[in-house]
Amino acid sequence: MHDVLEYISSHQSRYINAIITHLTIDIIALTICFAIAIPLGYLCAKKNKLAIPVLNVTNALKIIPSVAKFFILMPFFGIGIVPAVIALVILAVPTVLINTMSGVQGIEPQIIESAEGMGMSRMRVCWFVEMPLALPMILNGVRMAVIEVVAGTTIASYIGAGGLGDFIIAGLSQNNRAVMLTGAVTVAVISIALDIILSIVQQRALRRIQ
Repeated sequence: MHDVLEYISSHQSRYINAIITHLTIDIIALTICFAIAIPLGYLCAKKNKLAIPVLNVTNALKIIPSVAKFFILMPFFGIGIVPAVIALVILAVPTVLINTMSGVQGIEPQIIESAEGMGMSRMRVCWFVEMPLALPMILNGVRMAVIEVVAGTTIASYIGAGGLGDFIIAGLSQNNRAVMLTGAVTVAVISIALDIILSIVQQRALRRIQ
């Protein structure tokens, strides 16, 4: 670790820029993922005819290895952040979508019927009853998706997206353990920190509905 800290201290600007790039890609990909997967997961939970083809597609996407997703997109989108973000969205959407479906489908029908019997509109039932009750399960999918995306962004360095994966690639090519660990350890620390934070949020959401 001494060599890693020494390398970071002597390459602070590059290190900070790599973290910023890495997190920027993560934020963009996760924002798009949530915007697609949560509404679509809710609709699939309510409409079986929609759920079947959507689940077939998501299951097919999950079968494709993560590395392959990045390189399949290269002929269409070139290299850089754009194909990286698209690949990461494809990687994360199935996880969030399936957990959203499970969360909504796990709500007792009597609860929804009671809310509708009180005169609540379909939209209000969704926002104020179903989504809060499904939130712990949705957050479970969010946690898994965040880890997948943070880890997956390291692979995105192979297609020129930048980020902390650049250190891993450089370390491997130069046979420099300190450089490689700079990227790997930082990604691990970010993943663990985010997982802890989201775990706390999930536990609080769970306590609210119990």
